[in-house]
Amino acid sequence: YILLLALWGDGCKKTEVIDNTQFVIKKCPCDHETKFIKSVIIDKILLFDASKTSHQQMKDLSFDGNQSFFISYSPDAETLTEYIFINNNHWGVSYVCNFPLLIKNWVIPSDGINISYTAHEYQLCNSTDIVMENGYSNLVLLSIKNLNN
Repeated sequence: YILLLALWGDGCKKTEVIDNTQFVIKKCPCDHETKFIKSVIIDKILLFDASKTSHQQMKDLSFDGNQSFFISYSPDAETLTEYIFINNNHWGVSYVCNFPLLIKNWVIPSDGINISYTAHEYQLCNSTDIVMENGYSNLVLLSIKNLNN
């Protein structure tokens, strides 16, 4: 019971098993607390490797008639960025703060792979107090799963 409380008490050291791999669940490195926006559950989204697929191709391949919604993985920088475009207009960008190293082992073809994830969404470190319907945010992943396996 005490061990359980210790794990829940410090969010920076809490880990969760995802695909038999652990990664740290921590807030984004800001010099102040940022506002929590919402919990996010995405059951299916395309993940692309930016070294194999251009940004425009990602938009085209994820387009469903109204919107493009995808995650771009940059292997060189070890970053994940989620994009959404509605009616081909920029609508929002979310930066993933806790990069899961297991993605480096995934085979991601140029047409992407389907993943699911859960996360907490926060305002950017340098954001105003206003939470806009569209804009930029930070994501802290809680779980991630490759649906193509």
